[in-house]
Amino acid sequence: MKFLAPLFFWSFLSFLPLVAIYFLKVRPRRRTATAYFLWNRVFTEKKATSLFQRLRDLLSLLLMSLVFGSVCLALTRPELVNDDRKDLLILIDNSASMSAGSGSAQRLALAKTAASDLIKGMDASQRASVASVASDVSFLSHLTDNPRQLLDAVTSVNPTSLDFNRNAIAALRGGDSSEWMKGHRLILITDGCFPNGSAPDNVEILKVGEPLENAGIVGADARFLPGAGNRLGIYIRTASSAKETIKADLTLKPADSPAIGKLVSLDIKPGTNAGETFVIEDAAPGKWIASLDLNDAFAGDNSVSLVAQKPKPVRVNVQASDKFFFDTAVESFSSGNNGFLLLSPENPQLVISRGNAPDAPLALVFEPSGSSPWWSAIGEPLESATPRVSIPDHPILRHLDAAGINFAGARKITPAKDALVLVESEDAVPLLFLASANGRSVLVANMNPVEADFFYSAWFPVLVHSAATHLAGRDDSLAATYLPGESIPLPGVRPDEPTTIKAPDGSSSTASGKRSAPLDKPGFYTLQNASGEWLAAVNLLSPAETLLDNSAAASTVGPIASGLPPYLILTILAILVLIAESLLYHRRKVG
Repeated sequence: MKFLAPLFFWSFLSFLPLVAIYFLKVRPRRRTATAYFLWNRVFTEKKATSLFQRLRDLLSLLLMSLVFGSVCLALTRPELVNDDRKDLLILIDNSASMSAGSGSAQRLALAKTAASDLIKGMDASQRASVASVASDVSFLSHLTDNPRQLLDAVTSVNPTSLDFNRNAIAALRGGDSSEWMKGHRLILITDGCFPNGSAPDNVEILKVGEPLENAGIVGADARFLPGAGNRLGIYIRTASSAKETIKADLTLKPADSPAIGKLVSLDIKPGTNAGETFVIEDAAPGKWIASLDLNDAFAGDNSVSLVAQKPKPVRVNVQASDKFFFDTAVESFSSGNNGFLLLSPENPQLVISRGNAPDAPLALVFEPSGSSPWWSAIGEPLESATPRVSIPDHPILRHLDAAGINFAGARKITPAKDALVLVESEDAVPLLFLASANGRSVLVANMNPVEADFFYSAWFPVLVHSAATHLAGRDDSLAATYLPGESIPLPGVRPDEPTTIKAPDGSSSTASGKRSAPLDKPGFYTLQNASGEWLAAVNLLSPAETLLDNSAAASTVGPIASGLPPYLILTILAILVLIAESLLYHRRKVG
């Protein structure tokens, strides 16, 4: 047994005045009487009943002690260890599929009603807290037995466009919260549309909503196809929870234009359908919309936002005597629809040089020489420059076999303080290192490209491309779409530069670093930073949230409480004993 309010054990001190009342003797006042024979009979009867009177008072004292003890013990709120009256954590599923239906039949509205009924039916000895769950768990109230606070928390649950994440609930059973959860019951109020069809473990399910027929888009992508012209390929995958095949028109169009790029008729079969690719000739890059002409149970999956990305080239200038070789390496990544590097002597973003470090924000320097803030103490040539990779998972080395590069002509060199050495010799001399300071970054290749025949190596253009990609903050290119709750790469930005993110609803936020915070709202996002403006899109794209046939799910929730709580039993016992004592001993004499 445990006691929820052990502080009330001090109430047992009330026995002291109770016992004092029963054993207190009041001495009668002496008075002179002239008729003794009138009192003689009274004194005789009192002597005859004194033993019975003492037993009567003692029994009354025992009954009143039982009343006081029951009340005091009830105040301590005793609970049986194996009792079902545990504290509750009421989890309300507010993932995308909970928005299916309409009005009072909407699944989230049904879940809120069910949660309110649970709270109203709770035992007075129980406490509960309320949380919503989709991609993660968000607590809306602390642990309390105040029904008003709990009902207000239920009312505050809002719909989302997020996929249901069962790992979010599993995290409650592990980590820092595992000990706290041992004394609680997890009740998940949901429609049962779980990924892979399996419910979370160690959770009681309260299912709401009936199976619904619905169809939607569960997969999408857009990219320009290789070859001449702007041929855009759009990939679409559909799913349906209907029992029969549904016919629907698919419209592919630019978001900012009334013109339709393509209109096709689709047969959406029950279950998840195979994906299809549609080609649009002379397509403009930017925002595109793919939408199904449907009127079904859930409108949130009938259209998707896509960004047809055209790579923004990094402007490169070459300042070296061997300009032809460097220009050729840059031009190898400049042709076609996927052109990434662009030779531009005006306002370059990256400068490639040989010898001295250029005064530029971003630079790639071969065969360093002279004085520079990026290195010091250039010494004698190395007898052996066998490379050893120090950071094999660095983005610059992602597509580069650095251990196979000939670093002939390397010299002893001391890099700038806090420089990041990517490749070094066996004698710990830096061969390839990255240094940054005051908004400038440089990658130094300690080699003589002519002596090493590096211009004729397949790794030469790869190193140029990798250096430009990383230094310009373009390690990760933007995809055509992302899922709600994902963070996206912020292109063209260094860790100390901010990016302004404008959401589909017009709100703005600022992010620093290489990636954004999770994006929850479906639609188009605009990213603005020092490198320019970029577009991104977020869409649901979840078969579990589209297939609304929840007939396989079942409720597993047990009774909220069984029997009367111990404190209530003790209170009832105290009342009954008090009534019995009053009926048996309705007159009290002191003395």
